[in-house]
Amino acid sequence: MEIDLIEKRANTTIVFLAGIEWDFLKQGQQYLAESFSEQGYSVIYVEPILHRRIRFSDFGKIIKRLYSSIKQKKTTHTNNRCVEILSPVALPSTNFFFKFINDCFFIKKINRQIINRSNNRIVCYIWWPEYTFLKLLSAINANKVIYSCVDNHSESKNCPIDLPKFEKNLVRDADLTVVTSTSLLNKWSSDAKDILLRSRAVNFKLYESSNSGPSKKIKKLIFFGGISDRIDMQLIDSIVDSGVCVDLYGEWRTSDVSIENCKANYKGCVTPEKLPEIIKKYDGFLWPYKLNKYTEGILPAKLFECFSSGKPIFSSNLPPLTEYADLVYLFDRFSDFQTLINNFDSEEDGRKYTIRREVARVSSWENIVNSEEKYF
Repeated sequence: MEIDLIEKRANTTIVFLAGIEWDFLKQGQQYLAESFSEQGYSVIYVEPILHRRIRFSDFGKIIKRLYSSIKQKKTTHTNNRCVEILSPVALPSTNFFFKFINDCFFIKKINRQIINRSNNRIVCYIWWPEYTFLKLLSAINANKVIYSCVDNHSESKNCPIDLPKFEKNLVRDADLTVVTSTSLLNKWSSDAKDILLRSRAVNFKLYESSNSGPSKKIKKLIFFGGISDRIDMQLIDSIVDSGVCVDLYGEWRTSDVSIENCKANYKGCVTPEKLPEIIKKYDGFLWPYKLNKYTEGILPAKLFECFSSGKPIFSSNLPPLTEYADLVYLFDRFSDFQTLINNFDSEEDGRKYTIRREVARVSSWENIVNSEEKYF
């Protein structure tokens, strides 16, 4: 390795203003943080600040944040990776008074924590264009700012009224905007200083053990991930009624239906380390997303995790998945899903199973790190 690159990594701290908490079902943000750390970078992962009105269900998280703040320091170690995690305490930016308190006190405190733990150069990744995080980003005064845009935020049902303006300004100011789908690429190309279409990646060493050989029949399907309002619960019920078993793993966050009234089997949350053994028991994956303006920009982060098993994916017809149409079974409505299941024997072959696993094998987080650090 070149000496200049080794020195750059040793002298650079990467700060993640993250979109999800560290202990949430593991996704690209956590894997990317660990991968940068493994390459020799100092990494600080700042958990997200609440950006909506406080609910009763939030008090458990608030107490946990206060406890973490008193402890001051939390780190996670995996193999050669060490990521420092900050759990900031701040008020939700839902009114002028809360914003004022954050500006005068909480942002300054979080900024001090970051600066005291940082090396000479700071590269800042930001996932969520929220008021308090943007103020914190300005206070950090990073050498490079990278906006990781993985969702069409402005089309979200609960999108804060000022988010579209904040996001547009962030894209214009960031040194690099990273997007995960062609629809997001088209949306932001004219505003961004520099833009990069990032492929998905996977910890193949972990997920390759989910392989149990090619599927012959589709009797049991698994969905894992956040069970939110973007998931079509009526579609799931119809699929279960047709005789296909569907099991759901992940945090239940949808308001469309209660757990008790869902016809699928809700299995709760599992850690990524346990997921490969669970996947072995199923014939394939179900991605029952609603089709709307928001989801048309989604390329699910678990794509290559599923590919690692070689098992088929049955997904709502998300536009970013069209480039994988030879490997993923796409449908627009329940009747199309039934047709895919009925024709599975003739459509699926060992070739698709092998290609899926090979695509996942070469899609490592290390490759993502190597392609993005040149922008530092």
